[in-house]
Amino acid sequence: MDQIKDDIEHLATARAHRRFGSSGEKQAADYILGRLKPLVDRAVVMFFKIPLFSSLFPFVFLGEFTVIAALAFWWPAISFIYGLIVFSLYQAESFGFPLVSRYFPGTSSCAVFGDRKHADFKTLLVFTAYLDSCDCWTQRPFFLRISRYFLLLIQFAMVLLLAACALDAFASLHHATYPFTRFFYSAALVFFPLVMTAMLAGGYFNRDTVGANHNASGMAALLHIAEKFREKELHGAALLFFFPGAHHGSRRVMQEVLPTLKVCYDRVLMINLEGVGAGELCYTDSEGVLQQLPCSRDLVEAAVRCAPPYQARKVHLSSRITNAHLPLLQGFNAISILGLDQNNRPVNYAAQQDIVDNISVERVRAAADLAEALARDVIAATTDPMDACAEP
Repeated sequence: MDQIKDDIEHLATARAHRRFGSSGEKQAADYILGRLKPLVDRAVVMFFKIPLFSSLFPFVFLGEFTVIAALAFWWPAISFIYGLIVFSLYQAESFGFPLVSRYFPGTSSCAVFGDRKHADFKTLLVFTAYLDSCDCWTQRPFFLRISRYFLLLIQFAMVLLLAACALDAFASLHHATYPFTRFFYSAALVFFPLVMTAMLAGGYFNRDTVGANHNASGMAALLHIAEKFREKELHGAALLFFFPGAHHGSRRVMQEVLPTLKVCYDRVLMINLEGVGAGELCYTDSEGVLQQLPCSRDLVEAAVRCAPPYQARKVHLSSRITNAHLPLLQGFNAISILGLDQNNRPVNYAAQQDIVDNISVERVRAAADLAEALARDVIAATTDPMDACAEP
């Protein structure tokens, strides 16, 4: 218990705000590295280039659609083709493929890796907890409540504008027009700049948070798991403890690392921990704000078997994007363990109340114990399906 509390205090009190690409993030990585080295066979810090203004990606695409709406008054066919390309790039970025953002001005973020290697194992078990803390106004409780509908509205407006352009382009082939499409163009010229203005104005309200629950608690839980696996070896899988930075910076570090995980292993299982220091202990059955992505069936079934002693409940998470969202988008077997309130929302996320005094060390330890039990169960079930989850 004392070590978990010390870890959270070092990460959330003794360190500066851990904004991605900042010195605070690097200091937290150095602390994690020092703690991991005696617990694993190898521990390293690696640096990755990330876009400097990742929070403004939606702003860029909204600006493009404003131009598309203006061009549509005169050249609807060109606007439709141009808009379809921009919309496709927007969707690709949303799915974690940096087709545009790779060319943006960049800074560096870091990640900590610690592994216990077993060359003869074909299964890799990844425990992950993101490193950076959030200061973005769009992650505050009010916006989290409406984020799904807000993002749906933006995409609906994009599709509606493209449909209007397509109708006008088709009509122009027959030297005809649809007068009502002008209304959609005019509305788009008002809507997209308004959203852009709100995003820019909101940037002035960003504020630093120490990130005790998000995500010093998750990192402390991961370090506790590493200690437990050092004391009692896991047989049947290689282990990787992964602390990615830039979770709030377009998740670029996770994007870079994911393709490398399947190089040496036939099967990759990922258990994500975040915000486990407050709220009710939960595990995800599916995740996603716009689209619900099912979590790994094997991991969910193992969680169902292991959850009762820890009073953890299963949730369909739609209130935020977790560190496991991008792996799920790209077909990885993943699950999240996290703390949520009664409305399935994160507790004190991006809030001034996210301090060490509001953290329950007992909850952090329970989350770590659940993750360990889940891992041992899912690996045991691979070789012996009748093997039940051990009591804590």
